Amino acid sequence: MNITGVTKSPSLRQENVLWPQSLIADVPEAYFIEKAGIEPTAFIGLLGNLLALVVWMAETRYNATTCLFKLLCVWDNVFLLTLVVGIFSSNVANPYAVMFVRGLAQMLSVYITLSATVTRLLAVTRPLHVRDILTPRRVYVIHAGVIVWCTALESINSVALVKTQLPLRLRWTMFVSGQTLGFILPIVALLIINVCLLIFLRKLRAVSRISLQRRPSNASVSADRRLNIAVFCISMCTLIAYPVGILFQVLADGIYGGVIYFPLYCNWRCTLIVENVFYLMQTLNSSVNIVFYLVFSTQFRNLLLRRLSESEALDGLSARPHHLPRAKEL
Repeated sequence: MNITGVTKSPSLRQENVLWPQSLIADVPEAYFIEKAGIEPTAFIGLLGNLLALVVWMAETRYNATTCLFKLLCVWDNVFLLTLVVGIFSSNVANPYAVMFVRGLAQMLSVYITLSATVTRLLAVTRPLHVRDILTPRRVYVIHAGVIVWCTALESINSVALVKTQLPLRLRWTMFVSGQTLGFILPIVALLIINVCLLIFLRKLRAVSRISLQRRPSNASVSADRRLNIAVFCISMCTLIAYPVGILFQVLADGIYGGVIYFPLYCNWRCTLIVENVFYLMQTLNSSVNIVFYLVFSTQFRNLLLRRLSESEALDGLSARPHHLPRAKEL
């Protein structure tokens, strides 16, 4: 479970799971970030991901990256939906089940982003074999395995949260283990794979410049390049949103429990503001993907235009008057 945000996520430092709403209201900066940043972003992102999912579902040709984009829309919306549930029940501590699903959705979002980056790396390094490697069955089997893995890690975090009778040092160790395997390691892998992808793309560009022969399918090459840029932007948002916030939460919990010593530590007001900022960044990370699809993906724009034309055609058929011919009287 991602416990980097105090406003909407649990922490080992709170016995009542969440900061009280009255305590949040006493900190104007944190209250402003929550009401003017997190909540409207969650609503807008929910609508944007729904639109992106509807558009991607119009694609009939199989592509591993676009398949993962669909899954990313689903899990990002699950995370944002749990935020909306928390907004409507802001005066009551969120049920543990909602927190479990929220943390699981965030963890899966990171892993799906990592998987999409791997598909682009394979498309660049093994363009002739990528379709044989990334078959639909393999993609879905791997995703099912990732769900099982993330569910196990989230269960560890939930045990660390719920079992308050356990020693705080043990709970903190369980929490750090879950966060490391669930977020830190895939984020490090995401950074390494993006660096490798940039290196290979740079080499391909150098080769294409010195080559005398033009590629036969220039439009296809341009579409792949734009898709690589979209995946790279999504990866950068994940790299910005998660690592620092997770490390801050781990340190804050460890310092509070006396498990570790760190010379720099802010009071509860500072902690609340900083964690709300990190949680706003994570909410933006789950809401902004549709912008990258629209800006960089020609395929997404074409699918969107197809959806709009289909809806206009349906509206035209529904608005057209239907006159039934009368039967001739004998």
